[in-house]
Amino acid sequence: MVVAEEMDAEWADVRIAPSPAFGDEYGDPMFGNKVFTSASRAAAAYFDRLRRYGAQARQVLMRNAAIQLDVPVTELTTRPSPVCHEASGRCLSYAEIAQSSEMPADLPSLESVVLKDPKDFRLIGKTVPRHDPPCKVNGSTKFSIDVSLPGMLYAAVTRAPIDGTTVESVDHLEARKSPGVVEVLTGDGVVAVVARQYHQALAARKKLSIQWSDAGAAHNHASATAIQRNVDTARDLERQGIPWDTHGDALAGIASAGEVIEREYSSDFMYHAQIEPLNAVVSV
Repeated sequence: MVVAEEMDAEWADVRIAPSPAFGDEYGDPMFGNKVFTSASRAAAAYFDRLRRYGAQARQVLMRNAAIQLDVPVTELTTRPSPVCHEASGRCLSYAEIAQSSEMPADLPSLESVVLKDPKDFRLIGKTVPRHDPPCKVNGSTKFSIDVSLPGMLYAAVTRAPIDGTTVESVDHLEARKSPGVVEVLTGDGVVAVVARQYHQALAARKKLSIQWSDAGAAHNHASATAIQRNVDTARDLERQGIPWDTHGDALAGIASAGEVIEREYSSDFMYHAQIEPLNAVVSV
């Protein structure tokens, strides 16, 4: 939507495709250019970059339209999806421009592109229907769990119950006797049952008997005492923290304040978990 805003593209014409996992081009600026989103930061992280990409694309379209219409680019304007020469009343759709255009050897620099004034936004900050919910609701969206390949095998994985735990031993005899089971594989913190059908792998996984190692301090973790330990740490003003982001001088401001209000807030440990079953398809 951000790209379409700066491209001046018609939202109904936009189609969305997943980007490849190329960090330099598509990475998250807030996470070291890894192809990664977390902590609801995606919009904040990508916002400026995507605006500039959209403006860059719009500028390329206008330059090509100027060549095709044989007019100065300064006389052109864009509407949602066409480039128009108001003086002659001629317009070219983005599709028409793209069909007979070539990408320039040098794109306009991201620093040189002119961004829209926020007061002219048509999409950003407005109530605009997303493109992805309908196909997710009607089932037409294809996820990796929908993939079926000739001869494909399915693995159901049991992971370590506590971070840092490793597999000490596995009794897999009963699991191997289950219908469709091909193999039982063991890693540092995982045991996987491989079968010809997913439901067979799930059923066999229940028959595994796994002995896990002692994970040390993690085994004795208790949420209630951990919260109190964090409270005690926060109250210890002699203990140095690690600044995540710094603006101004908060300590000096507090020291010179006419009134200081102190409050303490805490929350229970919550599992920030996905709803869908995590999965991947691998072709060897």
